[in-house]
Amino acid sequence: MTAQQSSALPASESTADPTHVTGRFGPADVARYLAEHPDFFEQHADLLAGISVPHPQGEQAISLVERQALLLRERIRVLEARHIALLRNGEDNDRIVEQLVQWASTLAAQSDPARVPQVAVDEVRRIFQIPHAAVRLWQVAPQFAQLACAQAVGDDVVRLATSMAAPFCGSNVGFEPALWLAAEDNAIQSLAMLPLRMAPSSIAPESMPLPSDSERVESGRADPVNPAHSTFGLLVLGSPDKDRFHITMGTAFLARIADLASAALSRLRAR
Repeated sequence: MTAQQSSALPASESTADPTHVTGRFGPADVARYLAEHPDFFEQHADLLAGISVPHPQGEQAISLVERQALLLRERIRVLEARHIALLRNGEDNDRIVEQLVQWASTLAAQSDPARVPQVAVDEVRRIFQIPHAAVRLWQVAPQFAQLACAQAVGDDVVRLATSMAAPFCGSNVGFEPALWLAAEDNAIQSLAMLPLRMAPSSIAPESMPLPSDSERVESGRADPVNPAHSTFGLLVLGSPDKDRFHITMGTAFLARIADLASAALSRLRAR
């Protein structure tokens, strides 16, 4: 092939080096070439220092090295912010765990079962700084029937507590349990409702009817506990702050409070 014939070849066939081609070789080809040759700017350091790009926060031009330094500093700033947020969340979680232990210890120290409901409510308000709290129990033993926590509740409340798979948090839209917390109208803007249930191991086998095959499939468990037989009360927390208990908040710690309250208050339940 003569030199004249060689020069007639398209650029993409004659060479792969973008520094020697023109025409159809576009930005995508340049990006691909640089990705395939990471040592390009090491071999052309003077070229790297001479490239100018727009400043991200102004109209003046800066070198490519300066632009890369700015990007790295921004990434470091974001990572530092995330690190601070993680530390703050960890400290908050540690504080809540300590409060849970303190509250559980107070309940466990009560030798008189009749005092447990009021202590549970008073201490959850004091330790967790919750403005309003109340508890209602059904299926209580006869000797506890005169307690304030054993006041009759509506069938809708029982059905609501039975249907709850996890604590509910959200705005007060006229829930009956909100009336247990305050006499003033509109005093409770947000609330959390925690169903109280017996632990599966503490429920007598004869009180647990065998589930059907379809119930086993739907529940995803081999031996699901029937909520209608295990649910025996509702712990309600309320606040005049509409954002204190919002629908998007996590309920993991509230679920632990429900577990501890259920264990402590189960001593009042009829056997």
